[in-house]
Order: sequence, then C-alpha cells, then structure tokens
Amino acid sequence: MHWPVKRSTLLIGVVIVFLISYIYQLRQAVKTCFELPYETKLQLFLPVLHDGSHPLEKNDHASNLMINHNCQQFSDEEAIICQVQSSLYFYHYGNPTAIVRDISIMNYFAQRDLQGWSMLLSNLSFNTAEYSQRSPVPLNLFNFLLCLAINNQDVLCLKKDSYVHLTQGQRVNQFYNARNIIWRKDTFCDIMNKVLLNSPINSDFIFQCWNLPKDLDKLKPLMEGGQRDFIVKPSDSGEGHGIFITRNFTELTSDDKTNFVVQPLLTDPLLVEGRKVDLRTYVLVTSVLPLRAYFYKEGLVRFASTSYNTTTSSNVTKDERQFLTNTSVGKKYMNLANLTWTFEKLRSWLTKQGHAAEKVFEDIKLAIVKTLLTAEYGFAVDYATNLYGYSCQQCFQLLGVDVLLDSKLNPKIIEINGLPSMQLSHELGVPPNLSSVYTQTKLQMLGDLFRIVFRPTDVMTSLMESLQLFKIGISPGPFCKKGLHMTCIDRKDIETLINFKREYMNRGGFSLIYPHSNGEELTKLIRHVDSMLDSHRHTLPIARTSHRYHRLLTSLLRLQHAKEQYKA
Repeated sequence: MHWPVKRSTLLIGVVIVFLISYIYQLRQAVKTCFELPYETKLQLFLPVLHDGSHPLEKNDHASNLMINHNCQQFSDEEAIICQVQSSLYFYHYGNPTAIVRDISIMNYFAQRDLQGWSMLLSNLSFNTAEYSQRSPVPLNLFNFLLCLAINNQDVLCLKKDSYVHLTQGQRVNQFYNARNIIWRKDTFCDIMNKVLLNSPINSDFIFQCWNLPKDLDKLKPLMEGGQRDFIVKPSDSGEGHGIFITRNFTELTSDDKTNFVVQPLLTDPLLVEGRKVDLRTYVLVTSVLPLRAYFYKEGLVRFASTSYNTTTSSNVTKDERQFLTNTSVGKKYMNLANLTWTFEKLRSWLTKQGHAAEKVFEDIKLAIVKTLLTAEYGFAVDYATNLYGYSCQQCFQLLGVDVLLDSKLNPKIIEINGLPSMQLSHELGVPPNLSSVYTQTKLQMLGDLFRIVFRPTDVMTSLMESLQLFKIGISPGPFCKKGLHMTCIDRKDIETLINFKREYMNRGGFSLIYPHSNGEELTKLIRHVDSMLDSHRHTLPIARTSHRYHRLLTSLLRLQHAKEQYKA
C-alpha cells in the first residue's frame, strides 16, 4: 500500500543525485573560472583616453539602451538604420565577463601580457576569470574572450562552429584562423606569392620569399655563384630563434631545413646611429571582410646590438648582433633600454637628418594596407570554406607588423605577429613603472583599443546625412528608386557603414589607415583580388566584392574629412 510513496521518494532521490552529479561535473569543467590575481597598486590605475574620457564611461550602458529602444520615433529610412544600429552594439547586463584562455607552456603569455589587460578589464568592471580545461571555451561563459595562444586556437580557445554563433554581446580578440593566413611565416609567404604573382601593382612593399623545401628549385639559380645573402627563418617560430644568413645553397638542402622561409637579405638597411633598426608597428584590425584597420601612433624602433658593417664578408654578416633587431636577441648583449626608441624619437631623428618624417610613416601605413588587402584573398576563401561565408564581425585583432626601411626610407613588410607582446616591464615578474613612457604607451593603446571595439556611439544622424548627400537608397523596399538614387545598399551594407563610423569616432590614438580617402591607388589591387575570388564564387559562398565597399567607404570618408575641415 505504501509502494507509491516509496516509489516517489526513490524518484526524488534519483533526481537529487543526478543534479548533484551534474553540478559537480559542470564545476569541474569550468572550475568556476577562478579569479585572476591583481595588485592593488595596479587596480588603482585607470588609463585615460586622448580626449580625456575613459574607454567605457559609466553612462555608456544607459546610452546603449537608449539607442536600442528609441527607434519608434523615426520613420522610413531612419527607422531602418536605427534598428540595424540597435542590433550591433555590445550589450551586457550587469558586469560583463572576460574569460582569459592561455594554452602556452607554463602560461607564458599570461605572465607576459595579462598584467596590462587585467588592469584595464578590472577598471572597466569586467569580471575576469581564467578557463583552464583542455577543451574549447563554451559560448555561454563570456562577453569577451581573451585568447592568449599562437597554436590550436580553434581547438582550445573557441571551436570553429562557435564563431558563427557569436552574439553582439560577445567579442573575441583573434580572427578565426588568422594564424594560418597572415601569422605563420610560411602561409603568409604562400598567400603573398599567390596573389601578387600577376598583380597589376608593384610588390616592392614586401620581401620576396620562398618556402623550404618546396621552393628549392626556384632558389637554386638565384644562389648560384654565392654572390647574394639570404636570411633563413623557421616558419613557425619567433623571438629570433633559429634565424641564420647564408649565400650557400647546400646549407638549405639538409634534412633539418624543412619548414623554413627564405628571404633576400636587405643589403642597404637604414642605419640609425650606425646600427640596423626595424619598426614594430601596432595595427588594430576590426574587420577582415571588408578590411578596416587602424595604425597606432606609437610603437617600437628596435636596434641591433652592435654597429652594422657595410663592408663585411658573408662570414661576418652571420653575426646576429649586426643583423637581428629582435629585442629578445639584443638583450643578451646589452641593456634593453639601449635597444629601443619610440616613434616620436625616430621622427625627431629623421627630421634632424633632413627627411620628411611624416612622409616616411605614411609610406609605412600604405605598405601595411597593401599587405592586408592582399591577405583578403586568404580570409575570403578560408571563411567561405570553413565558416559558410561568415566574416567574423565579432572578432578583432591587434597585430604587430614588423617593417624594415632601406637607406632611401622605402618600407618593406617583414612579417606579422598576431599576438604582439603587451608586457609592461622589461623583464617578466618585475613590477612595471607606471610613470614610464613604455608602460603608459601600452596602457594607452589598450584603452584606445577598448573604446574602438566596445564603446556604443550613435551615428545614425551622421550616416543619414552621408546617404542623402551621395543619393544612396536602402533596399529591399520602397526606399531605393531608380532616378532618385545613384546606388542602393541593404542591411549588411548598413551594418558595415555603422561599424565603420562608430569606430572612426572613437579611434583615439589610432589613425584609420583603411578605408582611406585617397584610395584610388589601391583600386587596382582590390580589383585584382576580387578577380581571383571570382573563380571560387560558383562553388563557395564568397563574400561580396571588396571593390564595392572600397568605393562606398572611400566616398563617405572624403565627406567626413570635408566636414571636419569645414568645422576647423
């Protein structure tokens, strides 16, 4: 007679056991994302932006909601733009969560970079935690995913399919598969060679390159006679490891020379106070399809540790102290403080030497833009193949682009680092000097980055003015009419334009390098990349042509500049 009661009691017990087991497993999987340690001294430091504001003001969330819920007062095209704008902003309720994912050995990248990131995140009221399981980070755990990794990002940071399901309330600091498109030296070389082979533009903004062992046959005739020096680098290594110089072809044919990249050695590098230098520039990319990129005003001028001897034989040029400018190499031979300058100091030096410093930096920016536009081919094909044409609009990435100048101040791109060091002090484990220019520059740059990526800004009025001036209509629907409008845009176009305008208004110490108001000289390259993508469009969902966006954004940027000059 009491069986039904016992049976129900048993069922309740089973449910309780199941829930306890589930909660325990969930806790083990996430480890409750334990809090990262901060130093009280660092928490008190809040980076201030160039206009005197902070990366995210306290009322930003309120303005975000206002932008989201105030569209009913508008009609026609304005209402459409308002609705699109409302759907794009970074939403969060309460304090947003930042998940840190470091999969490097001994958490090297967290030790190197996290101090600066955590200072900013804590002061912006992010709840910061670390995810340490050997599995991708679940989508429901974060608003911002800080992936500190150079390998296996799609396995241990965020799995491939998760990128497609990112919401507007989420951001990730790496573009999907950027590692295998622009970051690894060998794949970067392959894409540059493929796109620029029959390009209508001069490719002198980048070094020729060959991959070992597959390009040995191409290298052999170039090295006959041993009259030219070549620099040889491991394909998937950094910080100067494994680099050597040779003019002897047989040194490239041994079995241990697989997965190396070869480039011609620049024989007439710019010498500053007798030493070879290169420039570590910082470039924030907020979109790869279509490209939107920003150049930070400061960076590092990195010196070789000893004077450059222009009359040396090949044997002497193998001295890494002369030709390697990596600070990780140079600090073995001299104090780190003597190995770097700021861009400001280089500008001053160039001016004293009678050079037009700003022209030099404009040429550097143009070389970077040409490189990134060339890489659009790789991103377009890869995203069409693996992400169903998704363009990763919730992603952004801060790149370290290394540039070498020759004696005539012509820039050449050496390589791209997808995870440039954000270390605040000269040595790991050493507290940063918060008053130093080095530390302030890094923190200022991170603060400006956050404002571009996260800060809500109402651009509806500005966008409507632009559309009306250029007679651009909105389709589908009754707001695009032949004879009245020169061209028509759809919701996807509006999203691109809104993001572009919002970022531009919040750029701080970053300068927009693409799109550019003087974009005509880039048109040939963009058309060339589009023509190469045409061969894939019948089998892959390739994104719409960049040339279309190029014309549209270039025109709008000209208008923006004209308005700014008029106000001035």
